[in-house]
Amino acid sequence: MKTIEELKHFYDREIAPKLLHAPKLLGGRDFIKLFIALFIVSFILMKLGYIFIAMLLFFSSFIWMWWYTEHYTPKLKKMYQDTVIIPMLHEFDPTIKYIPERGISSAQIKASKFFNTNFYDNVLSNSLLTYRNGTIAVTLAYFKLTKNKTKQNDDNDYFEGLFCTTDARRPINGTTIVSFDFLQKHLGFVGEGIQSNSRFGGLQKVRLDSNEFEKEYLVYSTDSIEAHYILSFTVMEKLTQIVQKYRLYPYISFVGNKIYFAMFEPSFLQHQGGWAFEDIKQYFETIGFVVEAIEAIHHHHRV
Repeated sequence: MKTIEELKHFYDREIAPKLLHAPKLLGGRDFIKLFIALFIVSFILMKLGYIFIAMLLFFSSFIWMWWYTEHYTPKLKKMYQDTVIIPMLHEFDPTIKYIPERGISSAQIKASKFFNTNFYDNVLSNSLLTYRNGTIAVTLAYFKLTKNKTKQNDDNDYFEGLFCTTDARRPINGTTIVSFDFLQKHLGFVGEGIQSNSRFGGLQKVRLDSNEFEKEYLVYSTDSIEAHYILSFTVMEKLTQIVQKYRLYPYISFVGNKIYFAMFEPSFLQHQGGWAFEDIKQYFETIGFVVEAIEAIHHHHRV
């Protein structure tokens, strides 16, 4: 697995020259700028008495933006995958397989027990990545959970990011979930006092033997003894080091014979308008984080 610095050199040498004349996809900010410009021009035309021309310009622009999104964006996304993502992934780690149109299933998301199924109705997933950590297969993909819009709820986005699943070395009897400790992180002992044991249904908060780990995470489990068995001091120490290295905070669950990760990374391998290295660097930092975390768990923990 290459470092971010090595990837940057590869990008500058192999990718950047090919992008000099490549078309750029308009992003959300571009559309906002365009909308403001059209509004100003239309307002001036209306003030000058050209009301029909102003209305025609304004509405025809909306039609063009719809056409652009529906017809041009998929072509540029395919170009983005072929020109940027596939070569960069191969350079990052040649053993990683990338299937853009495939993703993870709703059954896998449900099995992870990260998300309350009452809070989402739809699952979108693509950009499937697979590799092997020794003999154990690892699967990563972009996913998005949405809630059907209602009169009471206009905001239908629930969670968006990266989802990962791999096998545990041995079956796990209960369920253990490691969750980023947002309240304690930002509110200190006040946040610790208002956290609920029922955040994950049927699970109880477990106190562990690492103050450093518990500064970053909360642990919930059906069995506190098994939670201590899974999260040995060595595992917690290694995960803490990786978190501090990347400053990324996943949910991790141990359920049955599986280990799951979920991370808030809304643009993961999705073309959001940026072709520069700084626009895609986060993707590879996220993959690197998951690779190191899974390797640490598989190597050090006792399940």
